[in-house]
Amino acid sequence: MKLLTIIGIIVTIYIVYRLVLRFNSYTKRKYKYIFFNEKSLLIVSPAYALLVTGYLFYIDALKYNGDILNGLILLFIGALLLLKVIYTNFDNTDLIIGVLGTIFQFLVYIFLSVFSVIVLFVAAIAFAQIKPVYNINSK
Repeated sequence: MKLLTIIGIIVTIYIVYRLVLRFNSYTKRKYKYIFFNEKSLLIVSPAYALLVTGYLFYIDALKYNGDILNGLILLFIGALLLLKVIYTNFDNTDLIIGVLGTIFQFLVYIFLSVFSVIVLFVAAIAFAQIKPVYNINSK
C-alpha cells in the first residue's frame, strides 16, 4: 500500500507539472504573460509565511490577552503581497483566465512553499556541521 501511495504522489506531481507547463504556454501564447514564474513564487511564499505567522501571533495574543497588533500587521502585509499578485494576474489576462489561473497558482504555490521550507530546514541542518561531543572523562 505504501508503494501505491508513493506512485500516486509521483503521478500527481507529474500531472500538476504538466498542467502548469500547458497553462503557462497557453497564457504566454494568448496573453504574453506567464503565471508560474520565480517572481510570483518569491512574492507568494513569503506572503503565505506572513499570513500563517500573523494568524498564530493573533490567536496567541487573544489567548493570553496580549497585543493583537503584531499579528494583524503581519496578516495585512501578507494580504497585500497576495493582492499584488492577484492584481498582476488580472491586469495581464481576462477575467476567466485571471480567476482560474490565480486559484490554480495559489494552490500550487502552497505546496511549493511548504516544500521549500522543508528543503530550507534540511539544508540548514546539513550545513550546520553539527558534530557529536565525546566525553572522555566519564566513568
